[in-house]
Amino acid sequence: MRFPVLIGDIGGTNARFSIVLDANSEATEPQIVQTANFKTIDEAIQAAVLDRSSIQPHSAVLAVAGPVDGDEIRLTNCPWVVKPHQMFANLG
Repeated sequence: MRFPVLIGDIGGTNARFSIVLDANSEATEPQIVQTANFKTIDEAIQAAVLDRSSIQPHSAVLAVAGPVDGDEIRLTNCPWVVKPHQMFANLG
């Protein structure tokens, strides 16, 4: 896994995002957003992380509230559908 790493805890109501700079660093202070305020996870990551920092993550580890089966992850209590390959393409 390449650093920096975006880490996230995605629930039905809130999503929490932080960045881990390297193997010896603690995660940055989490940015917490309400999922209802964003149409997609991509928009939430852009607003909560990328627009607030000059650090560009190279990898991501996301815990999601829903079954992971393939490249489309439908969240249980939120209308977001996480599409990892599309997310990396959209966000760089």
